[in-house]
Amino acid sequence: MDDPTPKSRRWFRFSLRTMFVVVTVLAVFISFVVYNLNWIKERDEARLWLPKNGGSFSSQMTPAKSFPAPWSLRILSEHGERIVVLDRRVIKDELPAEALRMQRLFPEAKIKLFTFRGLKDYAFPDQKLDPWPSATQSSADAH
Repeated sequence: MDDPTPKSRRWFRFSLRTMFVVVTVLAVFISFVVYNLNWIKERDEARLWLPKNGGSFSSQMTPAKSFPAPWSLRILSEHGERIVVLDRRVIKDELPAEALRMQRLFPEAKIKLFTFRGLKDYAFPDQKLDPWPSATQSSADAH
């Protein structure tokens, strides 16, 4: 009944290579989540900053479900934007930098400028506008 020898515990064994693989996979997963959470935080800050500076988002007028965010943000339940409107009259000097920042934060959205003549697409210096105008644009606007 009384066993004088203590029972030896059997520990889980793994190789150093297995530990490196597990640590690497865990680090990649955590960095992916942290990067995308930071992106969501920056998008939320832009959503607060833009209306204070004369801009707006189209999701304020249309359901956001029809314009999905990038997949890496969707899995963290972030919604998308269709159009980001920048007011040229308010952010004159910072316009190129703010347009590039909005394009980086909202890659699913079209960047539009509000000018004295109405809305128009923002032409980034390194890329051309969409060569296929949408069906809602008239042929005069496309040329």
